[in-house]
Amino acid sequence: MTAVSETEEYAPKGNRRGRRSGTEVFSFLAWTVALACILPMVAVALAALTGGTDTVRHLVDTVLTGYALTTFGLVALVSVGTLGIGVGAAWLVTMTRFPGVRLFEIALVLPLAFPAYVLAYAYTFVLDHPGIVQTSLRQVTGWGPRDYWFPEIRSLGGAAVMLVLVLYPYVYLLARAAFLQQSGGAFLAARALGKNAFQAFWLVSLPMARPAIASGVLLTVMETIADFGTVSYFGVQTFATGIYTSWFSMGDRAGAAQLALCLLSFALALAVVERSTRGKARYHQAGKQHAAMPPAELKGWQSAGAWVLCALPVCLGFLLPVIILFNMGLQSEQNLFSSRYLAFLQNSLTLATLAALLTVLAAICLGFYQRLRPGRASSTAAYISRLGYAVPGGVIAVGLMVPFAAFDNALDAWMRAN
Repeated sequence: MTAVSETEEYAPKGNRRGRRSGTEVFSFLAWTVALACILPMVAVALAALTGGTDTVRHLVDTVLTGYALTTFGLVALVSVGTLGIGVGAAWLVTMTRFPGVRLFEIALVLPLAFPAYVLAYAYTFVLDHPGIVQTSLRQVTGWGPRDYWFPEIRSLGGAAVMLVLVLYPYVYLLARAAFLQQSGGAFLAARALGKNAFQAFWLVSLPMARPAIASGVLLTVMETIADFGTVSYFGVQTFATGIYTSWFSMGDRAGAAQLALCLLSFALALAVVERSTRGKARYHQAGKQHAAMPPAELKGWQSAGAWVLCALPVCLGFLLPVIILFNMGLQSEQNLFSSRYLAFLQNSLTLATLAALLTVLAAICLGFYQRLRPGRASSTAAYISRLGYAVPGGVIAVGLMVPFAAFDNALDAWMRAN
């Protein structure tokens, strides 16, 4: 016999039939979404395991070790940077009060609107050797090109800074939500036991917010390993650039699939490690009987320091790039309202609208399936769908293009033969 819930047992037969048919519809749609999310991973694995190994052997002998080390180094730098800025800013705007704190609550999210490669383009225009900063430095000091040292923007560190400036809002948003939901009892108890504000934050508030913070850092890691535009523009060789090099420069789809499989394995391993180390940890929410933590009023140098710490990532990640890009646009001879740029705008809006609609519809299907039929099947479908975000964009591209290209070639051969 099929088990039914208590609500279904006492519901009228007509309502039960309607609920079952609705559940079946949402079950079909939810599993369709899950299969669509896992299709690129399966395609990448099959293409990697069935393809030749000549390209990969060449990459192993030459640049694969460099790809791995550079990718790990970039992930480490971005993780540390986004963790520090995101958690620090979230704590300041949530648990303290200083002039402009309400404005910073919103402004700290603004850098998320910039793609990292756009930020890289803007800062390269200013900080590179022909840029205004180094040009002004040489004019003021009279130095030649070899008479001084200046940080190289086109480097691993430069790419990490660009990614940190646009990705820290992931950590900030999740950490702020966790801090807002925390009960003030544990923090105040730590203060009563003689801990100062920093010690209470480090020993009590930060561990309670760990699940949210870990999720935010994991999102930044996924974005980092999937990034191609920034690292390619700066000449940093990562797994993402290796995938595109194998596909387009060497014309080897199997080699690109094998590199994509390595990147996919790394991304999934990160997701599994984060989930296993977190265990059953959950957000510590402030219920009705637990008052939220009262914010502390900052004055004097503490207020000024908090203002500077919150303003710095907003200025570097949003305001300064906007000014640079606006100035570049004024100096350009291209007409920004030409049909070419309007077509770019139309394509961007169309893609964004379609992607948003499909994403919301897929999430609704998965959510309703879990609500109507809670259990292992609905949880599995939701978990498979969530894995889609752990897959870098380059892996998805390879996973979709390999089977569709094979189908296109097979269809073309069949039509030519008939």
